Amino acid sequence: MEKLVITVAVTGSVTTKEQSQYLPVTPEDVAEEAYRSYNAGASLVHLHARHPNPKVTDVEALGETIQRIKAKCNMITQVGTGARDRFGEIRDSPPRLALLDIRPKPDMETINAGTFTFQVLGRSTPAGSHGKSWDFLNPPELIEAFARGMKERKMGIEFEIYDTSHIGNVMRLVERGILDEEEKLHFDFVMGIGGAIPPSPKSLLFLVDTLPPNCSWNVLGVGIHEFPMVTMGMIMGGNIRVGLEDNIFISKGILAKSNAELVEKAVRIANELGREVATPEEARKILQLPS
Repeated sequence: MEKLVITVAVTGSVTTKEQSQYLPVTPEDVAEEAYRSYNAGASLVHLHARHPNPKVTDVEALGETIQRIKAKCNMITQVGTGARDRFGEIRDSPPRLALLDIRPKPDMETINAGTFTFQVLGRSTPAGSHGKSWDFLNPPELIEAFARGMKERKMGIEFEIYDTSHIGNVMRLVERGILDEEEKLHFDFVMGIGGAIPPSPKSLLFLVDTLPPNCSWNVLGVGIHEFPMVTMGMIMGGNIRVGLEDNIFISKGILAKSNAELVEKAVRIANELGREVATPEEARKILQLPS
């Protein structure tokens, strides 16, 4: 098996400080969490904008964050391009596409590969609760615009897959010549979101069986599904993602005090399973990113 690439998603657009006091919410905090996670074994950091000044744009906030991370370590930086801004507002295509022009440029950006109803599930927030459910619109023209923009800027691309039809959406980009048939595609299976594919070993097996040849993939699990799904991913030879964006608990009822604590737990499991953890330079080769 290839070495294990660990992605850390240090902060997201849904998790709040009220849920966890340990969530980083400034560029300085995000960069420090990324650096601590790097020292724990993560080689790639997945980013969303966080900044206390409402006059600062998400593009500016992410640029500052990336600059701070690059000053600390050589982690691979990856920006999420989802529908929610850092204030929880749903944004349409133009402000999302503006994320293509972050400076300094991230190493990778994500493309959400299909439309569905995104539901944040929880005992106190049933599906459809206000602010916890929205139409996550990723029409073909937006997916294509992101793919063309990232290719033009020589960024790495990670396709966020929430259901099997989304793999088909990516392959249509290959059929149309927007993506090269020979290039190594990278997929991320997002499991545990309401409205998406269920987080189960059977689902993950099916998703992996649906993938094209010559690709890499990783898996994440939301909330209680995080470590069961990433452990399954390790066993199957895939890569993994952990972090406070996806899960705020280190064990049942106990908050993780940092993203690094979640990375350390993933590394312990990897060591028990005999999966060597990739360095950032090794991860760049696995993902076929520029050195």
